[in-house]
Amino acid sequence: MHWKIALSALLAALFLAGCATSTPYRAAPGAEDFGYRDIGLTSDRYRVSFAGNSNTPRETVETYVLYRAAEVALDAGYDYFRLVSRDTEAVTDYSGINSGLGVGGFWGDPFFGTSVGVTNARADNRYRSVAEIMVGPDIGPAEGRADIYDARELKAKLESRIKRPSEDD
Repeated sequence: MHWKIALSALLAALFLAGCATSTPYRAAPGAEDFGYRDIGLTSDRYRVSFAGNSNTPRETVETYVLYRAAEVALDAGYDYFRLVSRDTEAVTDYSGINSGLGVGGFWGDPFFGTSVGVTNARADNRYRSVAEIMVGPDIGPAEGRADIYDARELKAKLESRIKRPSEDD
């Protein structure tokens, strides 16, 4: 019985070690994977998102979504974009090991026997940030407007914070 507990602990440790690094800045490879996504809603509106794993801080997720918004604006041929909305949500994942030995309730008698169990549960927060942006010829430098960004300037300013995938990712 002890070997099952040891094996469960080892498998959990290996799984967690595989997730020990934060999500790099990259396109999300699949429907449930971590990274950025963007979609054109209309000719001048885009939804941009970034989802990080549990080792990616909220600030990093929010930085990556702004960086991607700047890239989307530049790819669309515009130097400026307007941030229409932005929201960051925490998603909590629960994981753990549950090992137990016991007898109880097998014969319809909830008081028969004793149950002993060990649960090592862990709650991990991961973050997802979603922004909607507008681009177009009428969006340009606007003194005092906090919702209008110079895409080139923003991209250059955030570049040092962007962690690109390594060959192993």
